[in-house]
Amino acid sequence: MNYLRSIFPYDAESGTFTIEITIDHYDEIFNEWDPSPFRRRDLHPDLTDYLDYCSKEIPLKYPIRISIEVPEEKRNAAAEKMVEQGFRNNIRMDIFQLNKEIGKSNTLAIAEMVFAFFFLFTAYYLMGFAVDNIFYRAAIEGISIWGWVLEWQGILGFFFAKPDYRRQKKLFARYLDAELVFKNQKQTFTTTNPVLLKKRTVSPHSPTPAKKKRKLPAPQNLPHATPLKRKKR
Repeated sequence: MNYLRSIFPYDAESGTFTIEITIDHYDEIFNEWDPSPFRRRDLHPDLTDYLDYCSKEIPLKYPIRISIEVPEEKRNAAAEKMVEQGFRNNIRMDIFQLNKEIGKSNTLAIAEMVFAFFFLFTAYYLMGFAVDNIFYRAAIEGISIWGWVLEWQGILGFFFAKPDYRRQKKLFARYLDAELVFKNQKQTFTTTNPVLLKKRTVSPHSPTPAKKKRKLPAPQNLPHATPLKRKKR
């Protein structure tokens, strides 16, 4: 738990973990090759991979919040509303595709089980005939093996694949229930000290500014000294 809190911001009151995303423009959320509007556009593959990685790290019992940081000068309320609609439409489409995949998997598993029982019943029925032929016995053994293989495939598809589908469906449902917030992008450093800011922005390859020559004070008008006369010996 402490490890997760060190990576993701945690709200103790609601028990919510926050997944933070920083973008320069709203287009970065969606696939740049998709010309559709935001509400119908596919999410960017890199973003979906990042969200899947973060969501799998956070246990399913904790809700999540998705925080998107945008530069303040590029904030647009209408665009943010369309982005939220597009995000949730993508999640609904993912759930729809997952349900279709689950349906196909169940149909295939049932078909494999039906064919398995058919092959096993056929092999058991043919074994009742007293035919002393090696090819006949080999055919019965082959039918029996096919029956057991199909039965095992059906069991794998119908029972063992269900936990993965259920977990993925719960992840999508948590995305759909997640709060999507937009906020101004954090500044890299403050500009309270203009001298420090100037030092940070100077390039190491920029020419060194010429040093100003120090002016000496103007000589004062001192009274002329009377030259000393050398005494004769």
